Order: sequence, then C-alpha cells, then structure tokens
Amino acid sequence: MPVAIGPASGIFGATWEDDGTIIYAEGNSILRIPEAGGMPEVVVGDLKGIPQTPQMLPGGAVLFTLVPQDNSDEPEIVVRSLASGEQKALIRGGMDARYLRSGHLVYFAAGTLLAVPFDAGELTVRGAPVAAADNIATGSVPGRVVGVAHFDVSRSGTLAYIAGSLGEITPRTITWVDRRGREEPLGAPPRPYLYPRLSPDGTRLALTIRDLEQDIWIWDMGRKTLSRATFDPADDRYSTWTPDGRRIAFGSSRGGEAGLWWQAADGTGTAERLAGFPAGRYTYLLPTSISPGGSLIVATATPSAPGIALSGSPDLWLIPLDGHGQPAPLLQTSFSERNAEISPDGRWVAYESAESGRFEVYVRPFPDLSGGKWQVSTDGGLHPHWSHNGDELFFVDARASASRSPALSGGLMSVRVERGAPLTASSPTKVLDGPYVWTLPAFGGRLYDVSPDGDRFLVLKDAASGDRPTGPTGVTVVQNWLEELKRLAPTN
Repeated sequence: MPVAIGPASGIFGATWEDDGTIIYAEGNSILRIPEAGGMPEVVVGDLKGIPQTPQMLPGGAVLFTLVPQDNSDEPEIVVRSLASGEQKALIRGGMDARYLRSGHLVYFAAGTLLAVPFDAGELTVRGAPVAAADNIATGSVPGRVVGVAHFDVSRSGTLAYIAGSLGEITPRTITWVDRRGREEPLGAPPRPYLYPRLSPDGTRLALTIRDLEQDIWIWDMGRKTLSRATFDPADDRYSTWTPDGRRIAFGSSRGGEAGLWWQAADGTGTAERLAGFPAGRYTYLLPTSISPGGSLIVATATPSAPGIALSGSPDLWLIPLDGHGQPAPLLQTSFSERNAEISPDGRWVAYESAESGRFEVYVRPFPDLSGGKWQVSTDGGLHPHWSHNGDELFFVDARASASRSPALSGGLMSVRVERGAPLTASSPTKVLDGPYVWTLPAFGGRLYDVSPDGDRFLVLKDAASGDRPTGPTGVTVVQNWLEELKRLAPTN
C-alpha cells in the first residue's frame, strides 16, 4: 500500500540512498526527504536547467542529468560538490547516469547503455566509454528531452532493463512506392527518419534523423551510403535544397535561438547563419521551400509558449538569401499556418492552415498573397507538395481512420491544378494508401517526397518487426553483470 511521505509535483527521477533518505529532482532543484516522511530539504537549488535522475556520490557530491530549460541543446551529465558548490559537466549528450561501486558510471545515449571508469574522489571520468547493453527503452514527452532510461543496477551487480521503444524515437525504413502501390526499398538502414527531401536531380536524399543527436544526414542513391551532414550538438531539423543542389538549408537551435542555417551539401566548409529570432520569442524557424531562383526561403516559425507543450500558433515567414535583407512575415494570423511550398514557376504558394477549425490546404499567389485564396483540400489536408512541373498538387488526407493509428491514417491525395487567373483545381483523388507514416502528432512537417517524373513517392515506413526492436514485452535481468562490466571497461 503506498504511503505519502511528503509534498511533491513534477518529479524527474528519485534515488533511495543508504542513509534512509530519498533524493529527487523537482523543478529547477534537487531535494531530499527522509524515507519515514517529513518536509523536503533543498540540496541544490535554482539550477540553470532542469535536473533529472539525481544520485548522491561518496564524499558528498551529487550526480545528475541537466537538460536545458528551453530544450535548445543536448542534455549533460554533471556532478556538483555540495561542499564547494563547484559543478562540472562530465559527459555531453548522455543522460540518466548511475554510479556503481565497481568504479564506473553507466549512462544512456541513443538506445545504448554506455559505461566508463569514474574516479569518485576526483569526480573525473577515466578513459573512453564502451557499449554495455543495447536497445534500452527511454521515456518521451513530445518536443522535450526526458533524461530517464528504463534500467537499474542493484548493489550486488544485477542489471535489469526494459528493451524496446517507449517513445517517439521509432526506427523507420525508406521506400519508393509507385502509383500502383509497388514498393522498392531504398536500402538505407532502419533509423528514426523524418522529413525526406530529394535533391533537385534526384541523386541524393536529405533527412532528419531523430536520435539523441538530431542532425541532418544525406543518403547517396548511387553509392547507397548514409553520411552525416550536420555535427553541431544543437537540434538541427528540416532541410530543403537550393535549386542548384549545392546547399541545404535547415532549422537549428544553435546559440539558443530559433535559427535558419545553410551549408554545402557535400560537407565542405562550415554552416552559415541566415536568420534567427532571439531566445524566448520563437521556438523553431523551419525552412520548407526555396524559390526557383534561389533568392527566398519560406519558413514556418513557431512562437514560444509556456510549459512543455508547444501551443503557439505557427506563422509563415519570408527570408531573403542575399545576406542583407531581414525576415518578414508572409502570413501571420491568429490561426496556425505552416508548411508553405512554392510552386515550380515561383508564382504560387501552397500551405496548410487551421482557420476553418481543422487543417486544410490553400493556394495563394506568391509573393504577394493579396491576389486571392483557393482551398484545394475538401475534407482536411496536410503537408502540400507540388509536382515537378507544377500541374499537380499533393497533400496528406488528414482524416483519421478508425482502423489505423493516427500516424498511419489518411493517405496521399492529389488535385490537378490550372494556374490561370483565377486558379482552378480538380476534386481531390486518392493517389496512394498503405501502411506509411503520413503524419505524426508531435512533428508537423512533410514526411514524404515525390520523384521528378511524379510517378514514384518516397515514403517512411515503421521498421518491420524483424528489422527493429518490438514494443516492450518484459524486463530483462542480467545477473553478475558487474563482472562483465569490469571486463569491458577495466578501472585500472
């Protein structure tokens, strides 16, 4: 029977210490409370970030994960001396660290349990980390890093963990599928892919991979190789190609701001900042389309909102690429507008808006939107994308299906477009259906792309059970695990 021992809310991890106290993280502080009950005592207060999974170390220091308050950077595993107040980062990009009496730190990163020798007296790691166990499940909150992995190690050296995926980091495969439903796997290894974007010549594919690093990667169609394009520790997501295929633009939280950057697609040189908003004003600035002449980018900007949920209504912004102009609102209302795509002739822009009470796809003249507005979806629409010649406009059917999960609902729709004055569009027809990931609740970007000839579609598919871990089915227990750990990572 549970027993209340004290007031608490919003706890991110707790540890039962040998002296009979419980240490836990709450808000921006680390607290402790007697196991018999009482009032909590602040151990460390007013941290610059969100502490998670704290543990007391021998000698009077506390080990914990520190997540940036605005989720703008990677979590860090830090240690803080209670005597001196000195705090230092031990490991960047890891989370949920535990100190073991064998003289190791074990921690979680990208589905893997890592171990590294640790000097508890000097509060210093010794040597390089090694993989100790794979496929550890982790907690997940949309739009937020949660530094809690589902494992623990007993004092006697028994490891227990839950395997599988509990959150939004789901491995997926990339597949070509034509209008007749025939599939051809791309061959890229299963990863948590998002936002596939074909290069103008169709020879390369830019993707966001949503693992702990959150970077842009490039798949080479001919060589069948996957290479990392961005390396900054900040969150890099979305990408769009310049018309000549030489550069990719992407959104990034570098420097703690909602920023827009670009760099050479072949990995040479360094990334350059194009535009950005100060921290606290906007959460994301995400490029969705570049004009045919390469002079303008349309981006979605999401205003910051209090709390974990990103409840601000996104707007459409226009960013010049000459390096001199300033970002300017393209469409800014009290409703949500996002995912603008410029037509191949540069005269029109398609986007999705929730002005009717649900998302529908609209088309307007570009760049002056005052010349009219045409709704092209009729029963909910998301993620518009023009065909290569501009005569067809694709979008995702937003209607939920009772027989499938929200991620797999709907399908790909199409309208034929006559871009005269006024613009006319045919009734929507279903182009493609199937078990593909058309939309995800926590991510509002387009999850498909179209071949230059318009006959094939690049789609994401949750990895088959044989290619990825299944959902958690139980707890794995490994006895005498410390002996294996000493072999993998000797402390001497």
